[in-house]
Amino acid sequence: MASSRPQRAQIDRDFKHFTKIETDLSGYSSEGGELTAYHEKGALRKIVALYLGDYSRATEEFYFIKGALFFVRRIEKFYGKSLSGKPYIWNGASRIPMPAYNFFYFDKGKLVLWTYADAILRASYSNEGRKNEKRLLDAARDFLKKANALLD
Repeated sequence: MASSRPQRAQIDRDFKHFTKIETDLSGYSSEGGELTAYHEKGALRKIVALYLGDYSRATEEFYFIKGALFFVRRIEKFYGKSLSGKPYIWNGASRIPMPAYNFFYFDKGKLVLWTYADAILRASYSNEGRKNEKRLLDAARDFLKKANALLD
């Protein structure tokens, strides 16, 4: 986990100098979204997927080294009301929950660890871990194809 921090920090520091590609992201959320890919000298370094929903918006940031996914950060922020104006009800109360931060760590194409908003480390071999691994790896592969097609 800690070993990925310098790599993420360098990508986040340098991405302003990368080639930026943007496109619509449909079919992943109820209200659409957008996909932004950052390439450095033709190598994909970061993909940002924005998902818009009726009650929230989520951002997933995928980080790559030499074409391999090594980290995903997911941040979900909730609206006070739905897009149709209906109040958001959370645990029986009409209030806006705090943003949820989730961190997923990959090594050699496998999810090795993740944390949810409660900051508790989760085992990658659980059923939930395998579902997260599949969802994120499938999304990363799909987004890579989209980003590389736009780069050509």
